[in-house]
Amino acid sequence: MLGNLVVWRIQANKDLQLGHLQDDERSQSFLVVAEPEVKVEKARGWGYTVRLVGWNSYDPIQEQTSFTAEEGNVQCWLLDTDFDRVKFRADFIHFPSRYLDENSRSSLAKIVGKDADMDAFNAVFSTTSRPFPTPTSGEIAVRVITRRGSSMTGIYEVD
Repeated sequence: MLGNLVVWRIQANKDLQLGHLQDDERSQSFLVVAEPEVKVEKARGWGYTVRLVGWNSYDPIQEQTSFTAEEGNVQCWLLDTDFDRVKFRADFIHFPSRYLDENSRSSLAKIVGKDADMDAFNAVFSTTSRPFPTPTSGEIAVRVITRRGSSMTGIYEVD
């Protein structure tokens, strides 16, 4: 038991035992268990916002959890503002990666057009969502895709 998380230790087949590759970041092909670390906050005026902080992952070799800050490690994160526990529907999509340079952003702004809501456009590149109403389900879901392609989803209560 690790906090509220039940962790089962298993013996993997030889082809999945990647311990000898652990020092090379490129060879770490997947995360066994990971969950986004977010802050759900009341927005000024109405509703809520979500701020992506990073993620927590379980290292089966060290048998401990570790925290990874967002700081350029997230390629994309998605927010379902009224999660129904059946399907994930991305109401907001964010690309906070520091690898998207100003020229790329300018090109995207031209494609979107001059009549676009620029606050909404700039929020796409942020780690903080735009305000959204209280979910009728009482829950939201956040999905994170890291630079290495790992994906994780967390479900959070909103009161």
